[in-house]
Amino acid sequence: PETLAEPAPAREDAVMPYRYGFVNDRSAFRFTALPSARQRERLAEGNELPGLATRLNGDYYVALDGEVERDGVRFVRTVRGEFVEARFVEAAEPTRHHGAYDPEGLTLPLAFVYREGAQLLVLDGEGAVPVGRADKYARAPVVETAEVAGEALVRVQPGAAEGAFALRAADVRVARAIARPAGIRPGAQWVHVDLARQVLVAYEGDRPVFATLVASGREGYETPSGLYRVRHEYVSTTMRGEDPVDGPYDVAEVPWTMYYHRSFALHGAYWHDGFGEVRSHGCTNLAPVDARFLFLWGAPELPAGWHGVRAEGFFVYNTN
Repeated sequence: PETLAEPAPAREDAVMPYRYGFVNDRSAFRFTALPSARQRERLAEGNELPGLATRLNGDYYVALDGEVERDGVRFVRTVRGEFVEARFVEAAEPTRHHGAYDPEGLTLPLAFVYREGAQLLVLDGEGAVPVGRADKYARAPVVETAEVAGEALVRVQPGAAEGAFALRAADVRVARAIARPAGIRPGAQWVHVDLARQVLVAYEGDRPVFATLVASGREGYETPSGLYRVRHEYVSTTMRGEDPVDGPYDVAEVPWTMYYHRSFALHGAYWHDGFGEVRSHGCTNLAPVDARFLFLWGAPELPAGWHGVRAEGFFVYNTN
């Protein structure tokens, strides 16, 4: 049987429980113990060293627990006690996106800019006039939606000072409130994942308190619609599989994972910055800070010192 070292402790008080890296060369190896110079030579000669070395010929991400050196070669040590040459590992920087939270009740609808270079517009008698660009992931309350010269626009109120600006509807995702589904009792915690708009809204009873962008399953890996309930959650868990286009993938210690149906989960994604667009293998990707918020906000509560728990949690309502 495979034997793995006890993982390094997670930092539950941080946005991400570990530091992460991306393996940038598909000729790299992962070692169960520090290899000698001769063992590395044998690998370079085309030999296999089963039990010691595994070629990382896919999309591999590792959770980092420090660096060590042997025979003049630097290695990163993973939280599982394995090793990869440091020259093959680049730091994975999480997205700067985060959602909006108001425990007293969030003002909806709320527009999130999800595309780079979105134009900021003002309306005059001639139509929509560009006056600048909106930052990716900027957000603002929606005043109204309109069609100007055959183009769908969303008018937003960015602050208290000036009048409304407009954005092209194609550049934003709009989070809107919905009625509580019949299967959810009054006062319960639940989240609505709008798969068509790629947004998530969290509710306490009938009051929306949090909204953000997500990235759900792409074509062929569609996220299921329906009403579910979080059944088990983990500070982190490794996810791996085979993609017909990109080949194997192995994503270490995916943070703040909340499973609600079979292998489908809400979880943090530290490996991309594409929120607001479909791209996953079926799970609902969130910015790590947003996933941590939901992990701590919703039941079940993780006992102190535990890494995971199996118990009924908040409801997940996915719609198309």
